[in-house]
Amino acid sequence: MDRATAVPQPRRIGQTGPNLRYVTDQLLLVVCAATPLRRIGELIDLLQSGPPDGRPRDDRPVGERPPEDGQAGARPAEYGQAGARVAGDGQAGARVAGDGRAGARPPGEGPRAVGRRWQITVLATPTAASWPFLGDVAERTGRPLLHRMPLPDEPWPELTPDAILVAPATFNTLNKWATGVNDNLAVGLLNEYLSSDIPIVAAVHVKPELAAHPAFAGNLAVLRSAGVRLTDSRAFSWEAAVGLLP
Repeated sequence: MDRATAVPQPRRIGQTGPNLRYVTDQLLLVVCAATPLRRIGELIDLLQSGPPDGRPRDDRPVGERPPEDGQAGARPAEYGQAGARVAGDGQAGARVAGDGRAGARPPGEGPRAVGRRWQITVLATPTAASWPFLGDVAERTGRPLLHRMPLPDEPWPELTPDAILVAPATFNTLNKWATGVNDNLAVGLLNEYLSSDIPIVAAVHVKPELAAHPAFAGNLAVLRSAGVRLTDSRAFSWEAAVGLLP
């Protein structure tokens, strides 16, 4: 898919208290037609509110944070790809986690919990866009709902996501994505981003009868091998998906 070069969106760092900061990264939220779509407002609110427990987070842009574990040069193992990068950035005075592991802030800096809030762009599959549950997406996110391929005289959407969340991710979309079908804007962009370094999470929502299809397990394995983090379809929840985001 040819399109104009996207313009990077500004990344904001806000203050919520003397020792608590939050960062705002760009999230592409791809939504498919499934019953959890009725509660899409809950997911958007969860993503925009930031982590409720004040867990320490790195306040650098996603692409500038040090690798978390494994072998230098590859995507972190937590994204499902074999051969991950080394922990820490290798420089003197590097941060250490709050529990004293390599990478934590020096004690002299004092406590500062950093949480992430997401600036969301919602991209719907054609069927999801026809359902009545996305009417207030633009108002909630401050951005228009994307749902169709641009016409020849229309500009492509300018997207520079720091992470991608597919939620709910349906049997149809997961199989199309794994096999490279490119018949709508949602799967077309997912196909493009699959080979990037952008973290991708998919909240699998597939009933047991479809999950037992002989091609499905293999298609999930393809996505995992490309680095997609998948939730357990037997226990679907927004929280499980959000917990897999960086």
